[in-house]
Amino acid sequence: MGNEKSEKKHISAWLISLAAIIIAGILGALAWRQVIRYEEGILDIYAIQQDGYVQVVLNQINLLEPDQDTKIVENIIGTLDASSNKYWTLSKMEALIFVKDINETNRYKGFTTKSYYATDSAMAFIDTLEINKVSHMRIKIDEKRYIASGVEFSYSDKTYRICLLTSEDVILDHNAYLRARVTVAILAVLLLIVFILFISALSRKIEMYYKKIVEIREENKSLREIIERLNHQINKDNLYDTRKVSFQISALPILISKMKDTDVYPLYVAVLSFDSIAERDDYLVKSQLVLDKSVFRFQVDEQRVLLIFVSTPLESDAIHELLSLSEKTRLDNELRLEVKPDKDLLEIIKELM
Repeated sequence: MGNEKSEKKHISAWLISLAAIIIAGILGALAWRQVIRYEEGILDIYAIQQDGYVQVVLNQINLLEPDQDTKIVENIIGTLDASSNKYWTLSKMEALIFVKDINETNRYKGFTTKSYYATDSAMAFIDTLEINKVSHMRIKIDEKRYIASGVEFSYSDKTYRICLLTSEDVILDHNAYLRARVTVAILAVLLLIVFILFISALSRKIEMYYKKIVEIREENKSLREIIERLNHQINKDNLYDTRKVSFQISALPILISKMKDTDVYPLYVAVLSFDSIAERDDYLVKSQLVLDKSVFRFQVDEQRVLLIFVSTPLESDAIHELLSLSEKTRLDNELRLEVKPDKDLLEIIKELM
């Protein structure tokens, strides 16, 4: 029974460890989601700042005279910083007329915006641009994500669009932020590992304590059984310890009632008689040295003694030798019961007397 409980507890310990891993996974997912939300916040802040940058350029363009050449607009944009991760575009109607990129300047001149902004998100952004109202959107071009800020403006009675695109990677992989993100990720992983190890160790510790408790319970159960047997034996010994005691015959019913729930068989009963009280008392004194504690002695009257041998393996002849402590001892009557009789024992003994 104890082994079965211990095995169940062993399974529970593994379930606790599995639960710890699941909880750690959930916490890790929540932490990662918070990192993503933090990155989203950074990108939103950058997008707002980028909108302000585009607004400054728009203000410069609006200061130009309407009859000036569009080349001046291109020159204004061309003086701005750009790289492979950040560049400007200028389009008129659906025609892409200028791209400011250190590696791709004017590469797409004459192409349409649809051929350059080839994705749905990019075209959706282009279609939402309004006159003199800068807006931004996160778009995807050539499997690369950008923060795009753009606006429409009117120049020489023609509508143009300018857009500033910045790769999300260049923002999120900035050295300071990247170091902080990696550090936070490492700390989060370490904390989750420590959490899993702590829960696993704690569950194993509880399992060990439980096994010890089961072992202690088994030991206590064995000890209780031993104590019960010893108590039973002591009580039995105390009940039968009659070497220095002789009872009055009036105590016989009490003894018989106590014997009912006790294994006293085989039982031997003998009635001895003497010529005088002195002989009887002399026999009782001598019997203390010869008869053991399993023999009950009762004074029937002044000249008779009743002996009851409880759970005795001795045969009648051996008992006779014990009874013959003196030549003046006479065996008046005797009875041996191997098993519990059908008739009341007290009545049988009274008939024997």
